[in-house]
Amino acid sequence: MKKNYKRNWLFKFKSALVLVSFLISGTAMAQLSGTYTIDKGSAASATNFTSFSSFATEINSKGVSGPVVVNVVKGSGPYTERQSFQYGVTFTVSGTSTNTITINGNGEKLTSSSYAAVRFNGADFITIDNLAVENTGTSYTKCYLINNNADSNTIKNSNLTITNFRSTSSSSAYVMYSASVYGRSSGYHGSGNVIMDNTMSNGTSSVAGPYYGVCDYRSSTRRSDGNSLLRNTITDVYYYGIYYYYVNNTITIGNDITQPRSGFRTFYMTYGYRC
Repeated sequence: MKKNYKRNWLFKFKSALVLVSFLISGTAMAQLSGTYTIDKGSAASATNFTSFSSFATEINSKGVSGPVVVNVVKGSGPYTERQSFQYGVTFTVSGTSTNTITINGNGEKLTSSSYAAVRFNGADFITIDNLAVENTGTSYTKCYLINNNADSNTIKNSNLTITNFRSTSSSSAYVMYSASVYGRSSGYHGSGNVIMDNTMSNGTSSVAGPYYGVCDYRSSTRRSDGNSLLRNTITDVYYYGIYYYYVNNTITIGNDITQPRSGFRTFYMTYGYRC
């Protein structure tokens, strides 16, 4: 009887190990790799997502096993995204390195009324190309929020638009590096990120627009290392076109900054504090 008990226990233990190995193997196999689409007009499938939120949820939870390319189907937008009250779409996938993630927007639009339309929360090696991002919110409004050691990401060839923010609060920017969604807050936000060849504007309203164009806010002990801001058109900003606070080794070249937003008194095209 005792002998049978030991045998049954050993059998159950080995069975559990086999089950765990299958689960681990299945998880690894489920990681994303290859080419996918975002198309809300087609059914969801193993290779098609019907929203940016569903794609972000999938890749954040499963990770990647190879380079990932996502093509937003031309003519399929716009996409209204709201994963939470604070964030339209959040990417947290990290450690991708050579397994890069490229989202080809093909001129389509992601729109959100959340505080940040797109957030890179520790996400690495993501490129977003030719995707219009519009934030229609009226408070704490941002197109992109980058924080929590989000490294080596690229935002390029895109229109970033804030249409309804009319406040003079310092909580809003087209692109903000900050530890908080509510405004500027120091932290290790990330390095090696590139913001290039984008147009940042309020769309059509002369009274709307963010407080900052691009804001990178650090502290003396939490400095950045090598982000780039290249050849962007930045307009309709209330106070600062570019704002750097305790920022090191940032390359800022060829940006066209203008200020047609009404109501401003003082305006800084570029401001750097202890950089």
